[in-house]
Amino acid sequence: MRFFRERLLSILNAIRKFTECAAPGGKSKHLYEIQEHYMSTESCLKVDESDRVLGYASKKDCHEVINGAIPPLHRAFSLFLFRKLQPCLPASPLQLLIQRRAASKFTYPNLWSNTCCSHPIVNLPSELVEENALGVRLAAQRKIEHELGMSPDSVVPLSSLHFLTRFIYSAPNEPSDNSQWAEHEMDYILVSILDPKIDTNLESGLVKLNPEEVSDVQWIGEDDLHNILLPTAVETEQQAVSSGNLKRQDFTPWVRGLASSGYLRRIWRWAEEHNPNESHAVDHESSRSAVFDKDAIIRLDNFCS
Repeated sequence: MRFFRERLLSILNAIRKFTECAAPGGKSKHLYEIQEHYMSTESCLKVDESDRVLGYASKKDCHEVINGAIPPLHRAFSLFLFRKLQPCLPASPLQLLIQRRAASKFTYPNLWSNTCCSHPIVNLPSELVEENALGVRLAAQRKIEHELGMSPDSVVPLSSLHFLTRFIYSAPNEPSDNSQWAEHEMDYILVSILDPKIDTNLESGLVKLNPEEVSDVQWIGEDDLHNILLPTAVETEQQAVSSGNLKRQDFTPWVRGLASSGYLRRIWRWAEEHNPNESHAVDHESSRSAVFDKDAIIRLDNFCS
């Protein structure tokens, strides 16, 4: 499986270099053409609302709005990568790595989201394996290396990628003037907590941004993120300063929906309760909120606004 992943990355890098040399319109056109290539050549799994595979279609066909119709439901994943703060001063000891999507992305360009969101692709048979959510976990390893330059073996090994549950959600593209595209996903929630031996400073080389995919990253705490996504009148001005002036509308509908529905805090609680790097007394009320059903499929449509 490692061989196939490396082979695919090698092919994609060759395509990227060729396109960069050939594109007359400069870097922005070059990056746009790369995204166009991915949309046309990578195929996603179309599924029904029980997550049964119906077939496959290109990423373009799975995200394009035609005659106002919502695109087909397809399988995807969202990875939440946490680190433990040292020393632990805030209420939650964990910070989440968030990324800002590249300007050349067809969907939600320039918006902030969780660590990594993408799809298992039909092009790689290993990513079709459903047992223990193996296919989507392998896809997450591939994409975190592709987007953020993180080693899938040493930084996010397969054993550290935990599948929690699935969401069905749909949302129109943003900015709203780019309404050709939309999301309609069966989204697998994956959580990983970095080994404390890893230097998580963003200046350490842990992250090597791929400009085709990501323009920025930062670590953020639970309260800081929720104060952005669910601000009160009192918090808004103070929070704008501490968060680098990020606002709710700077985030994807997906992340806004998770916050509005309370599921983002539940993901944080799960990560705290299942942090393999420490043992601590269990808060039973917190523990109940951290429980997820792997067999469940949760609808999030009404919260993505």
